[in-house]
Amino acid sequence: MNPQNPDNPEGVEQPTRRSLLTWVILFFTSLSALIIGVPLLRFLFPPERVIEKRGRKTFVARIKDIQKGRAKTVLYENSPVLLINYGGSIRAVSAICTHMGCFLRWDDRAGQIKCPCHYAAFDIDGEVLSGPPPRPLKTFKVEVTHGKIFIVKD
Repeated sequence: MNPQNPDNPEGVEQPTRRSLLTWVILFFTSLSALIIGVPLLRFLFPPERVIEKRGRKTFVARIKDIQKGRAKTVLYENSPVLLINYGGSIRAVSAICTHMGCFLRWDDRAGQIKCPCHYAAFDIDGEVLSGPPPRPLKTFKVEVTHGKIFIVKD
């Protein structure tokens, strides 16, 4: 028969400092494992990416903003793209040089896309005319509807 504790007349077991410390350590260890484990699991097992539908159109400019023989740089999917109004049609090519990643400019007088860093030149279709670039520029499909220019995802 156990003597009754006057502070605990019902005989309920009171937590000790040691058991409290054990629970605190267990809590913070679990929290640490969760903080490290969730990103690690996402890295090892990434979620499936959503596949974008082909044929999606993105508005990039108005036809009145680009005079004939001129070009305008716009952003498309966070990359600069040159829209060129040349020969009665609008062309869209990447504004990033395939050699060293420099920003390209349109030369009105020459009718060419030029790299100011290494003197590369491209035609309006993005093909290399001169200089060190190893490949042509990326081109984009363009659609003009009601005076608006759209880039269409292939």
